[in-house]
Amino acid sequence: MWRVPWCGDSCSSGGTALLAVAAILCSASRYRINTGQIDYAGRAAVLPQHPWGPLWNLWETQRFQEYRAAAEYLNNASRPDQVALISEVGVFGYYFKGEVLDSVGLCSPEALAFYPPPESDTRDTEGNSLAKADTIVPTLLVKELAPDFVVDSRVYVANLLQPGSWFLQEYTELAWFGTVWGEPLVIYKRME
Repeated sequence: MWRVPWCGDSCSSGGTALLAVAAILCSASRYRINTGQIDYAGRAAVLPQHPWGPLWNLWETQRFQEYRAAAEYLNNASRPDQVALISEVGVFGYYFKGEVLDSVGLCSPEALAFYPPPESDTRDTEGNSLAKADTIVPTLLVKELAPDFVVDSRVYVANLLQPGSWFLQEYTELAWFGTVWGEPLVIYKRME
């Protein structure tokens, strides 16, 4: 019999297993099975619900759907050898059939050389912050790695969209999708 120090002789390994299962269930109880309030259009009926509530879950579901739609659009509008740069690889990277360049560097270590971005990427000419988030796509990363596509919410590419920027001369908007973090998800294509 294995002993748990704080139980003395009264706990057995069965009691410990019960304690472990209870701990897992208590932490998992923050998530719940879809109660039918959200129609997932034929997708799996058992999906985890976010512990922050149904509104957050709806936003996350919408964000995932937009990234998937962008990936499927690009699958039809690009060649498999073309590169798409994106800040949130997850769902997009799963569905996109081309090469994905992770601008944050988690999946693409070559991006790490461009961090932290210079102040010119994080502030406009008057010193105002360009980003709502702490993750902005560094200008030099896009300039030097020259991806065929940049797929992102304007939250992450505000520095690239400043009037007169080289990016606006080298890339053109290809498609827009619904909102991601309060801004449209946009695909920019490098002009050839």
